[in-house]
Amino acid sequence: MPVSATPRLKLYVLFTSLLLAVAILVDPAALTLALILLALPILSHTLIEVGYSVLEKLRVSESVRVEKDGRVVVEYMIENPSRIPLLPVEYSVAYSELLRLAEGVKAGLLLVPPRGVVKLRLVFHGRLGEHTVGPVRAVLRDPFGFYRSSEETLGKAVTLNIPPVPEEVVVRRLFRYARSTGLVKSKAPGDGVEFYDVRDYFPGDEMKRIVWRVYASRRTLAVWEPEREVYQPVVFILDATREMWSGPFGQSMVEHSARITASLIHYLTRRGYPVSTVVFNESVTHASGRPIHGYRGYMESLRTISRARLSWEGTLQRRSAVSSVLSYTYERILPRDRSIVFLFTHLDEDVLGDVASWNSIYSARGHVLYIVHPLITSYDTGNIPEWAANVYRVKLMEALRRDIDVLSRARSMGLRVVAVTPSLIPQRVVDIVERYSA
Repeated sequence: MPVSATPRLKLYVLFTSLLLAVAILVDPAALTLALILLALPILSHTLIEVGYSVLEKLRVSESVRVEKDGRVVVEYMIENPSRIPLLPVEYSVAYSELLRLAEGVKAGLLLVPPRGVVKLRLVFHGRLGEHTVGPVRAVLRDPFGFYRSSEETLGKAVTLNIPPVPEEVVVRRLFRYARSTGLVKSKAPGDGVEFYDVRDYFPGDEMKRIVWRVYASRRTLAVWEPEREVYQPVVFILDATREMWSGPFGQSMVEHSARITASLIHYLTRRGYPVSTVVFNESVTHASGRPIHGYRGYMESLRTISRARLSWEGTLQRRSAVSSVLSYTYERILPRDRSIVFLFTHLDEDVLGDVASWNSIYSARGHVLYIVHPLITSYDTGNIPEWAANVYRVKLMEALRRDIDVLSRARSMGLRVVAVTPSLIPQRVVDIVERYSA
């Protein structure tokens, strides 16, 4: 039923019935009061029935935008097309537990005037990945609390896909590092799509490559020559399982890995490398497809990373999820040519054996698998008490010691491991890719 009685009504009717009995048998002067009290539930039921009919007619539209400071604004426009005002209605908005509300409230009372529009505005601090906001849930109650309507859904849930932001400082630093160490080779003409130079026309050159502006100024034929593309496929696999999301807001291991990956992809695509990205958790795997060059490869990778999410629905254990994504990448993503694969994850004893097995399979086909394990040595402790900060530091050092033990065992099993702090990972990865492509 859309409207149901609450336990308060039963107590009220019982009290009013006793008062009516007293009025009839003892004091007739109390009869008027008893009748008025009996009429209140009838009036309340009428009000909530009318209000519920208005609630069902509401029109709701949703909008999402991202502000310059990275905050995400979700707005619900609630329109009342009827001539009857909507009584104060209790509303609530559910959203992903990883989001942090900056402005607005997730629950409260809503009053929509007749032929009016009310805007419900929620502002969240942007955070990597896929998040869900909404829909708006509404429950109508009468002023006395005698009746309650069933929960109604207003509008639709909004899905936010927030990609990582490449750090331009990191990208510029990578270019400087590659040039200063001689990793970046000189450009050379060859097959490709990027412009290299203009040269004189030779018989056999394609007519579509003739630069007519040169002909108009010099009266000689010239053609544009493409730059030879580097074909060293690079594949990034990003672990977004539950363990990777632990940590302070914006500083979890998966968020560090995503920012690093975005900066590396930005650098590599500008250098002409084809890239592909795979993101997985316990329930689903997303991929940008086979390695792609240029701007398209960059954008597809960012879209894929923006679909990373914390999942409590998956039935796979973390060990099975890691093994499954390595199998998926091997069968569907990797080309026949040698590829360099970087798996950003948190190595532990459970996944070590499976990763070592897949490393042998990859190597047999000529591919190179690197395990990238960001070492988190400190977090911002904020305003917590000094004793709590000290306990936190001790636990962090204990976790770091366990990680180092696992990484030592991984290296003894023949795994290639990049285990440094997040700020040093981009340089190590670029050094690996550029040396393999030399």
